[in-house]
Amino acid sequence: MTDLQYFQPERVADMVGEENVGEMLSGYLTSLEESLSQLRSYWTEGDVQHVRMTSHRMKSSARFIGADELAEEFQKIETDSLNEAENICEQTTRLSMVEQWCHQLTLEINHYLDSAH
Repeated sequence: MTDLQYFQPERVADMVGEENVGEMLSGYLTSLEESLSQLRSYWTEGDVQHVRMTSHRMKSSARFIGADELAEEFQKIETDSLNEAENICEQTTRLSMVEQWCHQLTLEINHYLDSAH
Protein backbone atom coordinates (compact mmCIF):
# COMPACT_ATOMS: atom_id res chain seq x y z
CA MET A 1 0.00 0.00 0.00
CA THR A 2 1.32 3.41 -0.85
CA ASP A 3 1.78 5.98 1.87
CA LEU A 4 -1.42 7.65 2.83
CA GLN A 5 -1.36 11.41 2.71
CA TYR A 6 -4.71 12.49 4.14
CA PHE A 7 -5.65 10.09 6.96
CA GLN A 8 -4.33 7.37 9.29
CA PRO A 9 -6.35 4.13 9.34
CA GLU A 10 -4.20 2.82 12.19
CA ARG A 11 -5.65 5.54 14.43
CA VAL A 12 -9.14 4.28 13.67
CA ALA A 13 -7.98 0.69 14.31
CA ASP A 14 -6.54 1.71 17.68
CA MET A 15 -9.95 3.05 18.73
CA VAL A 16 -12.42 0.58 17.22
CA GLY A 17 -10.37 -2.50 16.37
CA GLU A 18 -8.90 -3.58 13.04
CA GLU A 19 -12.05 -5.49 12.08
CA ASN A 20 -14.19 -2.33 12.29
CA VAL A 21 -11.99 0.08 10.32
CA GLY A 22 -13.81 -0.40 7.01
CA GLU A 23 -17.22 0.14 8.55
CA MET A 24 -16.05 3.25 10.42
CA LEU A 25 -14.42 4.77 7.33
CA SER A 26 -17.52 4.08 5.23
CA GLY A 27 -19.63 5.78 7.89
CA TYR A 28 -17.19 8.68 7.98
CA LEU A 29 -17.51 9.18 4.22
CA THR A 30 -21.30 9.36 4.49
CA SER A 31 -21.04 11.79 7.39
CA LEU A 32 -18.40 13.87 5.59
CA GLU A 33 -20.58 14.27 2.51
CA GLU A 34 -23.58 15.36 4.59
CA SER A 35 -21.54 17.70 6.80
CA LEU A 36 -19.78 19.26 3.82
CA SER A 37 -23.13 19.92 2.18
CA GLN A 38 -24.39 21.57 5.38
CA LEU A 39 -21.20 23.61 5.71
CA ARG A 40 -21.52 24.81 2.11
CA SER A 41 -25.16 25.83 2.68
CA TYR A 42 -24.41 27.70 5.91
CA TRP A 43 -21.40 29.36 4.29
CA THR A 44 -23.44 30.50 1.30
CA GLU A 45 -26.15 31.85 3.60
CA GLY A 46 -23.56 33.69 5.71
CA ASP A 47 -24.69 31.78 8.82
CA VAL A 48 -21.50 32.11 10.86
CA GLN A 49 -22.90 30.41 13.96
CA HIS A 50 -23.78 27.24 12.06
CA VAL A 51 -20.49 27.38 10.15
CA ARG A 52 -18.75 27.36 13.53
CA MET A 53 -20.81 24.46 14.91
CA THR A 54 -20.46 22.40 11.73
CA SER A 55 -16.71 23.00 11.45
CA HIS A 56 -16.33 21.99 15.12
CA ARG A 57 -18.11 18.69 14.46
CA MET A 58 -16.12 18.11 11.27
CA LYS A 59 -12.87 18.85 13.11
CA SER A 60 -13.60 16.17 15.69
CA SER A 61 -14.47 13.59 13.04
CA ALA A 62 -11.35 14.40 11.04
CA ARG A 63 -9.18 13.92 14.12
CA PHE A 64 -10.83 10.56 14.77
CA ILE A 65 -9.63 9.18 11.43
CA GLY A 66 -6.22 10.83 11.66
CA ALA A 67 -6.88 13.58 9.11
CA ASP A 68 -4.98 15.98 11.33
CA GLU A 69 -4.17 18.66 8.74
CA LEU A 70 -7.82 18.86 7.69
CA ALA A 71 -8.81 19.00 11.37
CA GLU A 72 -6.49 21.98 11.79
CA GLU A 73 -8.22 23.76 8.92
CA PHE A 74 -11.59 23.16 10.56
CA GLN A 75 -10.14 24.44 13.83
CA LYS A 76 -9.02 27.63 12.09
CA ILE A 77 -12.47 28.09 10.56
CA GLU A 78 -14.07 27.54 13.95
CA THR A 79 -11.73 30.05 15.61
CA ASP A 80 -12.01 32.62 12.83
CA SER A 81 -15.80 32.40 12.90
CA LEU A 82 -15.69 33.86 16.40
CA ASN A 83 -14.31 37.13 15.00
CA GLU A 84 -17.36 39.38 14.96
CA ALA A 85 -15.59 42.09 12.97
CA GLU A 86 -15.06 39.86 9.93
CA ASN A 87 -17.56 37.46 8.39
CA ILE A 88 -15.61 34.32 7.50
CA CYS A 89 -18.30 33.42 4.94
CA GLU A 90 -17.03 36.18 2.68
CA GLN A 91 -13.85 34.13 2.15
CA THR A 92 -15.20 31.79 -0.52
CA THR A 93 -11.74 30.58 -1.56
CA ARG A 94 -11.35 29.13 1.92
CA LEU A 95 -14.48 27.03 1.52
CA SER A 96 -13.25 25.86 -1.90
CA MET A 97 -9.91 24.81 -0.39
CA VAL A 98 -11.62 22.76 2.34
CA GLU A 99 -13.96 21.16 -0.20
CA GLN A 100 -10.98 20.18 -2.36
CA TRP A 101 -9.20 18.73 0.67
CA CYS A 102 -12.31 16.70 1.56
CA HIS A 103 -12.52 15.47 -2.03
CA GLN A 104 -8.90 14.26 -1.92
CA LEU A 105 -9.53 12.61 1.45
CA THR A 106 -12.61 10.85 0.06
CA LEU A 107 -10.63 9.55 -2.92
CA GLU A 108 -7.88 8.26 -0.63
CA ILE A 109 -10.29 6.55 1.76
CA ASN A 110 -12.16 4.93 -1.13
CA HIS A 111 -8.87 3.70 -2.59
CA TYR A 112 -7.86 2.35 0.82
CA LEU A 113 -11.20 0.57 1.25
CA ASP A 114 -11.05 -0.89 -2.28
CA SER A 115 -7.52 -2.21 -1.76
CA ALA A 116 -8.27 -3.61 1.71
CA HIS A 117 -10.58 -6.29 0.31
